Amino acid sequence: MQTVNLLLKTKRQFFRFLTSACALALVVIFVTTLTQVFMRRFLHSPLEWAEDLAVFLFIWITFLGAAILYERKILISIDTIVALLPPPAQRVCQAASSLIVLISLGYLLNLSWQFMLRQQALGHNLGGALSVPSWLIMIPLIISVAAMMVSSMVFTIQSFAKQDGQA
Repeated sequence: MQTVNLLLKTKRQFFRFLTSACALALVVIFVTTLTQVFMRRFLHSPLEWAEDLAVFLFIWITFLGAAILYERKILISIDTIVALLPPPAQRVCQAASSLIVLISLGYLLNLSWQFMLRQQALGHNLGGALSVPSWLIMIPLIISVAAMMVSSMVFTIQSFAKQDGQA
């Protein structure tokens, strides 16, 4: 039981970190954009890298935010039919869906990892002033998918624990 509590506490801390990272990225985007507008309009010397940085951080926010929303169970879902079922059947459906999502995420993680390794081997850079290596774009996806997998494992374990407690 202590191991499960430690795992849950670690998961909570990790998702707090992800939320803070997204908030920090939004602040950086805001400040950079504001600086960019000032530099362009008043000093007639725009920052060449500001737009690239904003796009790069938006990508990070998108993927990390998806993991946060999944963990909080506030992504859009359609549960019309499941809601009509009795509670034990609802828990079975929840456990089954968590298991299917876990398997799908595992496959996506593998594909993302392989794609990142290929991009790294090719040595391509993204266009723009920052000239970011193209494989760096895959890192937020890999982190996001791994975080969703952890959440899905916890959801699956909790669903089965509820079933055992109810049986």
